[in-house]
Amino acid sequence: MAMRTLYGIEVNPGLFWDYNLTNEKLTTEEFLTFYLGRILERGTAREVKQIPTDVIRTYLDRLTIPSRVRKFWEWYLSPS
Repeated sequence: MAMRTLYGIEVNPGLFWDYNLTNEKLTTEEFLTFYLGRILERGTAREVKQIPTDVIRTYLDRLTIPSRVRKFWEWYLSPS
């Protein structure tokens, strides 16, 4: 059975090899914020596609990601 975060985003354990987390913690907002940052910085296209843009927009300001990654997402999410 696949592990999932809030919003039902499937978790790739390979993106947080440096943390030991329980299943309960995977569904917290704290983990979601951490994991979104990992996906946007290091995830595959498939993993990024699983995240609704509304979720990225909601959490973008809280993510710890490199400025180049943040700038891309700010550009991508900006109104046309």
